[in-house]
Amino acid sequence: MIKSNLNIKEANGVSLASVIETLEEAYEISEELRNKLSKIRINIDKNKNPELINAVKMIFGESYISRTGNTSISYDMYCSTINLIRELGKNKSEEIL
Repeated sequence: MIKSNLNIKEANGVSLASVIETLEEAYEISEELRNKLSKIRINIDKNKNPELINAVKMIFGESYISRTGNTSISYDMYCSTINLIRELGKNKSEEIL
């Protein structure tokens, strides 16, 4: 990112340096949160939530389903699914427009 003229202030009085600093702090917090949440897994029972089992199969493949037919969802899996949905939404809106 170009860091020249960081003291330029927008009409609302916020400097580019301030925005960059805030974004860097947000990124650090996001990474820290990801590291802490990456250890959490949510177990999914095939009998109670067969639609979730099917969704995991479709998105991540059979290798994510245990021999008993159950699975677990990690924070990284959750994030990648959210990103997939976001990207699909963008593509669909571009198609419509």
